[in-house]
Formats: sequence, structure tokens, C-alpha cells
Amino acid sequence: MYVKNKLVAQGYKDEIIERINEFEANLPDDMQAGGKFITFGNEAFAIESVTYQNPNILIFSGTTAEGETVQLIQHTSQLNLLLLAVKRNNPEAPRRQIGYL
Repeated sequence: MYVKNKLVAQGYKDEIIERINEFEANLPDDMQAGGKFITFGNEAFAIESVTYQNPNILIFSGTTAEGETVQLIQHTSQLNLLLLAVKRNNPEAPRRQIGYL
């Protein structure tokens, strides 16, 4: 992953959102991007937003399969995100595009 200014979390957030949107472009309508943070256990969650706090904090918010709200606050130097397809909670509604709210 190439980020122009490695000290700015916004650059990381923008790159992650771009990759999530590319990943979702190839998924069926009843699926969305999910993620697992390898160092924080094996439970996947539906990624609903990615935000940042400069200079080096990323914030991932989402929902587990059981409907629990989760938020991970991560330093950019610790980032390892595995993207995977997870079932959408409401497949009848349009898929929410991350980063363009």
C-alpha cells in the first residue's frame, strides 16, 4: 500500500476506502466488505465506516454477525486488515458505500 505522506492517517484511510470499494465492486448484492484484524481474534465484522485522527490513528466501525456494534481504534503502524465478504444485514436496501456518506 503506497501512501504519499506516511505520517498522515487520512492518506491511509483514503487508500483503505478505495481498496474496500474495489473489493465490494465484485461482490453480489447480498454481500458487503467485512474485515478481520488478525491480532484481535477471529471474529469478522461488517465494515460500516473508516475514519481517522491525524497524524496516525485509524478508526474502523461496524457490526458483528450477532448485531453487536464494534469500533477499533488502531495506530497506522499496527494495521493488518483482511478483507472478506460477509452477508449484509439488510440486502433489500442499497449497499452503503464506505467513504462517501
